[in-house]
Amino acid sequence: MKIPLETVQQAREQRRRHFRKLWRMRWLLRWIPSKQTLSRFPMLKAFGNTLRRRKYLWSFNKDRVVPAILIGSVVAFLPIYGVQLPIVMGIAMLMKINLPILAALQFVSNPFTLIPIYLANYKVGSWILGWFGLSLAEANAIFFSMKSTVIGGVVLGTLFGLFVYAAYIFRVKWEARTSEVAL
Repeated sequence: MKIPLETVQQAREQRRRHFRKLWRMRWLLRWIPSKQTLSRFPMLKAFGNTLRRRKYLWSFNKDRVVPAILIGSVVAFLPIYGVQLPIVMGIAMLMKINLPILAALQFVSNPFTLIPIYLANYKVGSWILGWFGLSLAEANAIFFSMKSTVIGGVVLGTLFGLFVYAAYIFRVKWEARTSEVAL
């Protein structure tokens, strides 16, 4: 029994697209620590064995990726720069969600983007607090600015997370639609 040439060509094309997708993912994730390279990073070195043993931290199932996207985005926008990685490691272990995505999202707030992000957090947070009737004149200036920055960080992080989640869902559906072999 001979297999039609068209079917063989379609299978080769599908396999080629699959490998291209894997190489794209590998290129995107090249800076994120893998299970094998945890000992290179000083902060992660102490937790390396613990992190390596928990396979759910490295799973890219949809039910592990989606919460990682949403929670990682909110933590990235909070004014806790410098302690984000230990916090997301704890969150990933407690909630059993994807650690590489949580860690990658923390690089959204880097030294170049801190000032614009924190300024936007403050503006959005003070607008929300003003909308509820709280103003800077009625409150202590330091606590008001801290509250408004945290509230703005949660709001902007949630919006950013929803945007990334929508892009992820679009990508997954697009990949599923284009990877089917036409009969």
